[in-house]
Amino acid sequence: MPIKNKLAFSQLPEEYKLKKEFDLSENLTAKILLSLISLILFFLFLLFFIWLLQLLRPASVNFAAGFSLFRGVNFFPDQILILLLITFVMVFLHEGIHGLFFWLFTKQKPKFGFKLVYAYAGAPGWYIAKWPYLVIGIAPLIVITIIGFGVMLVLPEGWILPILLFITINAGGAAGDIYTVFWLLPKPKDILVHDSGERVKIFED
Repeated sequence: MPIKNKLAFSQLPEEYKLKKEFDLSENLTAKILLSLISLILFFLFLLFFIWLLQLLRPASVNFAAGFSLFRGVNFFPDQILILLLITFVMVFLHEGIHGLFFWLFTKQKPKFGFKLVYAYAGAPGWYIAKWPYLVIGIAPLIVITIIGFGVMLVLPEGWILPILLFITINAGGAAGDIYTVFWLLPKPKDILVHDSGERVKIFED
């Protein structure tokens, strides 16, 4: 089996056929459901991160100190702009990490795209083995959370709130990645995954 010797293929092996497909771009119901799940995940991760922060750095959970970033901000629109900036940077970093891992497995520049309500990274023309693809899918959640939490443990308390928002928005925004990972986990180990960015196809032999 060629799948045992390679992590990614630039051409689909002859014995592999399309079995499943998930297309977010053409599924309005999935978009709405994913948005609701993202919102729920945001609050669940927020509670979890606060609990973990209390456990690892108890004296720091005084969020009055965290609001030092917003000191001097007197207007509600300014606060919205800061939140939008945090989200904008997070989206670029999140998709950049996806792209980095696509490149690590394919050694080819990934494709990036932006729609009205979401951004994506993909590797059109590449067929990636199951476990490398799972790593690609979950990498932004794991990398940003670990690094962000590590930074929160050492930086002054004034940085806790913005970093907490950053990693929580990222975690909530990873709803699609988490769904894809759980969708793929029960699939056979020898599947190949083609991810164009908006559409994920599964091929089996």
